[in-house]
Amino acid sequence: MDNTKKVFQITPPMPFMSVDKFCTQTGMSPSRVKKMVQNAEIPVIPRTKERLAILIDLIALYKLVDTGQFILDVANKDN
Repeated sequence: MDNTKKVFQITPPMPFMSVDKFCTQTGMSPSRVKKMVQNAEIPVIPRTKERLAILIDLIALYKLVDTGQFILDVANKDN
C-alpha cells in the first residue's frame, strides 16, 4: 500500500482581484463580499486612500483556504 502524501499546488490567476471580478468568479453577491471585507474575513490589499478600489488579496485568501481558516457560512442565505 502506498502511504506517500500527494501535494497539490494551486496558484491564483493573479495576486489580487477587484470585488466585482471576485463576485463574478465566485458567484457571491457584492453585498456579502463587502460585508466579509469589512469583517476582515476576506483579506484585501492595503489602500493609501479610502476612495481607491478595494482589491481582494488572492495570495492571502488562498493561504487562509489552505490552512482551513477561511470558512463560508452557507446556512445564511440572506447574503
